[in-house]
Order: sequence, then structure tokens, then C-alpha cells
Amino acid sequence: MNRMQRMIVASVMGMPLIVNAQGATQSGAMHQPTKGRVMNAVVGDRACYLALQDDLGRVSEEYATFEICEQKPSVIGQRVVLTYKMGEVNSQSCGGDPICAQHDRVPLVVHARILNGPKPKVPTPDASGRFCANDERVVFACKTGEKAVSVCASREASQTSGYLQYRFGKPGAPEMTLPATRLIPPQAATGATETYSGGGAAWLRFRQGATRYGVYTGIGRWGSKGETREVAGVVVEQPRVANRNLKCVGKVTSLLGPDWFEKVGIQRQSPDESFELPVP
Repeated sequence: MNRMQRMIVASVMGMPLIVNAQGATQSGAMHQPTKGRVMNAVVGDRACYLALQDDLGRVSEEYATFEICEQKPSVIGQRVVLTYKMGEVNSQSCGGDPICAQHDRVPLVVHARILNGPKPKVPTPDASGRFCANDERVVFACKTGEKAVSVCASREASQTSGYLQYRFGKPGAPEMTLPATRLIPPQAATGATETYSGGGAAWLRFRQGATRYGVYTGIGRWGSKGETREVAGVVVEQPRVANRNLKCVGKVTSLLGPDWFEKVGIQRQSPDESFELPVP
């Protein structure tokens, strides 16, 4: 066994768990980071969501037991070693209903041990508000006032490989990452392009329970006298609540469009899925 690739074999829920030299666990389909800095811990409708940044600056969102969010001292801002077990959380199809009987089986953080040591450099958004790591592709990015949004993809992302994630928060580290685990683009989001008289638009939508987060770009004759205007931003959609539109401020980076959608397999969830584009 190569010393640089040495592995420690343990047992989790009766399944072999491997911890490799890169600090990630593998157990069946489970491949989760085990070491990093907790940038945020938020109680959600399915679990405690940990925003974890590894030593290479990559950020992921991990499911954890609710006790991890309430742990004292707080894990937020701390370097930790995480212990996982396969566990159950409410299914996304439950839409946040706490008494729903549907469940998903996921890798769940059950213990977070705080480490002492030097604090790694935390990447901050640049002028475009990018939260993407150097080894990721920026699909969409902009600032929305005091906060920023990024959609990041792995360099090799395609219809069958890689991942796509939505990240949002204040400069320093994202407060939200969707989906919680790294999924291939067609499983992570839906999207499409729309055609208007004198212009068009492209949108990409992510979901967390019953809430939907959509990033968009568009151009059309929306001026008071028919002048061409460009729009870009984030729309937050919730049941029985008016949509919230966060406009991009300053520079916008975007790959949204038919070529990129086709490359990574992004399409509408159903033929009648639509997106209400906010216009001036």
C-alpha cells in the first residue's frame, strides 16, 4: 500500500468507510469531505446545513444532525474533522412539511471535532462577486448589493459528470450552497432560454424544499421609449409570497445560453416550466 495513498478503514452503519489522504470519505456512493473550516451552520427544514471550505478553497454544503448547529462552542469559523453516518432526512418532495413520511438517505455529519491550527486563506469574491474556486468554471456571478451570487461548475462538467452549485452570501464565504451535495448539472438545476421581440433571456433555477432560486440574464426593449435594456440578477420564489428580485450591481459574468445548456444537459423540468423574468 502506497504511503501517500494510505487509507484507514472503519465501519459506518455496517458499510466499509475509507478515509483517504485527500481528506474525503467513501462509503458506497458517499464521498464527503472530512476536514475543513465551517463557514456557516444553518438550521434548515431537512437538517443542519454546514458550509464547509476545504484547504484548497473549495466549498460544499453538508447535511448534519441538528445538534451540530447547536454545538457549543460553535463550529462556525472553526477548522473541524467531521464524522459521517448514513442517515435519513425529510425528502425534498415534502416541501418543508415536518410531518411528511417521505425520507431520503444521505451521508449525515454526526460529530464535528474542532481542530487547533493555522487558519487557511479564505477566498473572497472579486469585483464580479465570484465565490468559485480557481479550479472551477464561473457560470454566473455578480454582486447584489452587500451580498454576491455565483453559480460554479467543475471544469469537466457535462451531462453525465462533474457538478453545478449555486452559492450566495456576504463577501468572505457563501451563506448558502445549493444543492447540498455535488450533483451533475441536470440533477442540480433546471433552465432554458426565452425569446422576446427585440431580445431574449436565459435562466437557471435551483431548489431547496418549496423555495426556488433562479439566476437570469436578459435583453429587450424595456425602456420607457422602447430603448434596449439589459437585466440580470436573482429571483427568490416562495409559495404564497411575492417573488423577491435581487438585481445585479456592476459587472456580470454569465455563460447562460443554449450552447452551455446543451453541453451540460440543462433543460426545463417539464415542458410547461416557465420563468417570470423581472423587467424594468
